[in-house]
Amino acid sequence: MAADQHPLTHLAVCHECDTLQHLSHLRPGQNATCVKCAALLARYPKGGLATPFAFFIASAVFFMIANLLPFIALDLGGLQQQTNLIGTSLRLLEDGMPGLSFIVLLTTILAPGMVIFGHLYVLTAIHFNYTFAHLKGVLHLMTHIQHWGMLDVFLLGVLVSLVKLSDLATVVLGPAFYAFVILMLLSTMAVAKLEPRLLWNHLHS
Repeated sequence: MAADQHPLTHLAVCHECDTLQHLSHLRPGQNATCVKCAALLARYPKGGLATPFAFFIASAVFFMIANLLPFIALDLGGLQQQTNLIGTSLRLLEDGMPGLSFIVLLTTILAPGMVIFGHLYVLTAIHFNYTFAHLKGVLHLMTHIQHWGMLDVFLLGVLVSLVKLSDLATVVLGPAFYAFVILMLLSTMAVAKLEPRLLWNHLHS
């Protein structure tokens, strides 16, 4: 059965009133609400899994661009220094801030990368009807690390820093900066369009 045609069915417990109920066959564009309190139980976004799959593919492309190309450069009196995302974390480590260095590495590279490529791993198996190893384990891991990706927080911090540095040096935004902004938007859309229950339904079928 194609990924977009898989009905969303199984038992669910309402997170508002704890009522156990059966989710009947949802189709793309339909939502399921609690029979007792009308809270949202599940949704089947239009486009099924094809839409988040496309967004995660695009996110993976811009993730690579954002990490491989120069992120930002500073020109101070003719002396120019540039860095990429991993270089930002390494510079903090060199400056004696290993804790902050690890947080930046985790929230801007490790966690977002694992979320993007982990979901791609699962979605590729579903979309092409492949049998990959540890699909359920990977999807379970995604639910735990997804909230550690803080691309928007990092970008906000960068923008604040750029405003402060603009009086001291000429700031040159590299291609990775623009790729990072696009990555943030794409990854947000990918997660927003994804229904976890639909993924689990496919893996259990």
